[in-house]
Amino acid sequence: MVQGNTAPVLDVDELQRCLDDARVAFEWSASEDFSVEPRGIGAVVIPTSANRNGRRYKLVAFDGTGTSSGSAEPSWPAVSLTLPNWVMGFQGIVTDGNLTWREDGPEVQQLWDMNDAASRAWSLKASKTVTCVDFGQDGVRFNAGDVHAHCIAMALFYQPIQFA
Repeated sequence: MVQGNTAPVLDVDELQRCLDDARVAFEWSASEDFSVEPRGIGAVVIPTSANRNGRRYKLVAFDGTGTSSGSAEPSWPAVSLTLPNWVMGFQGIVTDGNLTWREDGPEVQQLWDMNDAASRAWSLKASKTVTCVDFGQDGVRFNAGDVHAHCIAMALFYQPIQFA
């Protein structure tokens, strides 16, 4: 979707940041610090493969004494979606070390939005085109403006669809 080693070049750290920023969810892990980006309030986890129940969980609070998951995976509740929210109450809430999770719907199918990552990488490439210069090689002319326009077009092509 994006070749980091073609001009304008993206280094490994820049590509990693594009992936990190396009993270949709994490698989739960023991003693994980959720105060560090890209985690934090609003982060989403899915249970480990041994405890999968088809649901995802959103971080809604720290307990005030720390910011890490527990040393053992909690028992993840699976709330019936047929009940209205006011009836469910706290059924979908689980505590985990210093964290409180709320059941947040069906399990995500992918941990990253790869279209979002590609869009971010192409946008980053576009921002680097200011260092590009026009040149010709073997009878072919390369225009820096065309490189910028191509990078923007690719970023828009991969941009995730937003629903209001």
